[in-house]
Amino acid sequence: MAKNHIIPILLQHSVEGGTSTTLRNEVNDDNEVLAIRSTAALARRIYFKNITATVDSDNWFLYVDLGSFGKGSNATMFKKSSLWETLSNNELNIIQILSLPHNEEVITLMPLQSFANEYLLCSSSFATDLQLSISQLPVSIGETHRLIFRDRPNLSLWIFVRDRPMAFNLRSSSIASIAIIAREWKITPSSPKRGSNLNLHVLGSLAQHETGALANYAIKAEKLFLSDPELMDDVPAEYLSHKEKYELSIKKSCKLFKKVSQLRDEGGGDMEMFKQMLSGMLGSAILKDGNPFALHYVMFVPTIMGQGTLEQQALWMGRAWNCEIIGTYAQTELGHGTFIRGLETTAHYNPKTREFIINSPTLTSYKWWPGGLGQTANYAIVVAQLYTNGACQGIHPFIVQLRDEDTHKPMQGIKIGEIGTKLGMNATNNGYLGFDKVRIPRENMLMKNAQVLEDGTYVKSPSDKLTYGTMMFVRVVIVQDVASYLSKAVTIAVRYSAVRRQSELKPGEPEPQIMDYRTQQYKLFPNIASCLAMRFAAMWLWNLYNNITSELEEGDMERLPELHALACCLKSVCSADGAKAIETCRLACGGHGYMTCSNLPATYGLVTAACTYEGENTVLLLQTARYLMKAWHQATSGIKLTPTVAYLQSAVTSDISRHWEHSLQGIVRAHQDVAAGKIKLAATNMDRRIRGGISPEDAWNNTSIELTQCAEFSGASRDDINNLQAWLETLLAQIRPNAVSIVDSFDICDEVLSSALGARDGRVYERLFEEAAKSPLNKEPVNKSFHKYLKPFLKSNL
Repeated sequence: MAKNHIIPILLQHSVEGGTSTTLRNEVNDDNEVLAIRSTAALARRIYFKNITATVDSDNWFLYVDLGSFGKGSNATMFKKSSLWETLSNNELNIIQILSLPHNEEVITLMPLQSFANEYLLCSSSFATDLQLSISQLPVSIGETHRLIFRDRPNLSLWIFVRDRPMAFNLRSSSIASIAIIAREWKITPSSPKRGSNLNLHVLGSLAQHETGALANYAIKAEKLFLSDPELMDDVPAEYLSHKEKYELSIKKSCKLFKKVSQLRDEGGGDMEMFKQMLSGMLGSAILKDGNPFALHYVMFVPTIMGQGTLEQQALWMGRAWNCEIIGTYAQTELGHGTFIRGLETTAHYNPKTREFIINSPTLTSYKWWPGGLGQTANYAIVVAQLYTNGACQGIHPFIVQLRDEDTHKPMQGIKIGEIGTKLGMNATNNGYLGFDKVRIPRENMLMKNAQVLEDGTYVKSPSDKLTYGTMMFVRVVIVQDVASYLSKAVTIAVRYSAVRRQSELKPGEPEPQIMDYRTQQYKLFPNIASCLAMRFAAMWLWNLYNNITSELEEGDMERLPELHALACCLKSVCSADGAKAIETCRLACGGHGYMTCSNLPATYGLVTAACTYEGENTVLLLQTARYLMKAWHQATSGIKLTPTVAYLQSAVTSDISRHWEHSLQGIVRAHQDVAAGKIKLAATNMDRRIRGGISPEDAWNNTSIELTQCAEFSGASRDDINNLQAWLETLLAQIRPNAVSIVDSFDICDEVLSSALGARDGRVYERLFEEAAKSPLNKEPVNKSFHKYLKPFLKSNL
């Protein structure tokens, strides 16, 4: 057989218990029949199975392997597959390797059989960022290469050199690249005839496949869901009662996720579709004031996956994923929020009955705020203080049934209801929950990490931080959602500013667009930049989360504290800055921005809520500060730091107050110097207070303001500040002609934008009148209150 042209493939699909999936390659190049069959072994369990394979230049399977399944990430499954081992052992007719240095990394090149018109990029996760240009490598056009980091041989990258030099940016986080490509392929089982195969022809680059796949999904989802009359509003939600809003949201949610599930069963929907429905984009166009199913998908299901054993996942995941049960995540209490170690709900283990007794000993121990808890969910993951053998072992997660699956009435000992109206998210159905000695079986404690044995023996988790995995996941999602909501707000405000005309810049001339005013540009354009920065930060954090989660699956917890600190920081900064930016956009639209139909008040309500849920922002900043204090002390001790805080290393050995450099890199360094200076000041003051006899805890509290605020950069002169101001004004003028095009590039359709001010056609004033006509008060020329109250009042001769 000739040397193979190798394309590793990763296909991910879900299989319900008891069913089979068959992929067949009827004949390979040696006329051998190749078939693979995978069957789920446990009932009522959805396995996420990865099938890895290689194909030849005609896209025929040469090697197929059923990889790991269940809870691993794509990278973890790929590294556990026999295909990975086969490739690593050079058993597929691959040419001898050679090496070359690049920057400070050592890269291994493995030339493969040349081929034309095809391209593949497959990788697991990467530990560091690396800019790599093909022109720097000793390769020729038409060659395929495998790149390996010598210090981490389990990480690799496959590339094909096309007709011209190319550059790759290897981010820390290409963990999902294989799945992204596979998502774009049309995967169809072959017929039983000789010579048939899966159609997996691939053209183009990873970037094309990634952006194309996401764009196709968005377009498909918009057409499919936004044109469905059952998902449209007959009456604007603001004119409905609180009860009517909830009932409408349940009706829509059931229709929405039933439709998504049907698409999934037909092979037309996957995780990206669920993500669209739960995001601040498409989902918010249908469920404008919150989603009562959100916590089921965002917290209940991920917690079972992340905290449950394989047996517990087998028991619960199928039912949860198929919505046979609806769950929520009950952690926050009436008296405790971010400080979860202070939670009062208890779970006492009784070894005689092998049960936990869940109890709410005080009013402040009632669960308060969980979405969907009020009248929607019939199960919850309850976070409670675990007591066994007379000792408290801290907080642990338990699955508790809240309502009867047939009647939906509360179970015995369950006290449950809705907490009432809020600034926003009034269809989310936030609730309260109390327990009066509710008994659950021992198996309902999620025991992937910590365990309670039948006799009450407690088995400690490898790390207490593993319990917080769900919260870190949600904080990552929050950063993504804030970026989405802010993109909507800046789109509305910028488009409105291109339509609205006001006052005179020069006497006698026509009224200019308000976007021509420098003050309006200063309100809006930095927030466009903030939106882009948040999007990039969200992508980076998501990839970092996936990388570290993959490492956790292999028992490596070294970077878990870094992820925790970054998730806390970015959740806090992005939600606070996002809320402020959206309010600025609302103010930039004048009085019309105050109207509900602008969608700016609702958008602000959704984002400002993120400043307090899943961790109050100030508390989260202090948690990040704790990590930074530790990093500073490591830097002063000469210990190597992680890349995200490596700037502290130079601050220890050099003067922070460097000369101002008028460049983008200079601004980056200035921010690093500001951060390092403030961290140094806080650390110095804490040490001084401790040396003065103050306890470390009180010293931390007394230094907390310094830990949450920024300092001014002292290296800039007055002339530097003036130059910086001039640079700002120049940039505003340069962005002005392109501002509308920039927000148009966010590609948010009018239905998702849901704003009379920001629609693509610019018919602001016509749409405002159309929205006003929807008011029930305009359905009759004279309201009955006139005859009943107003007319007698007017005739009363006061």
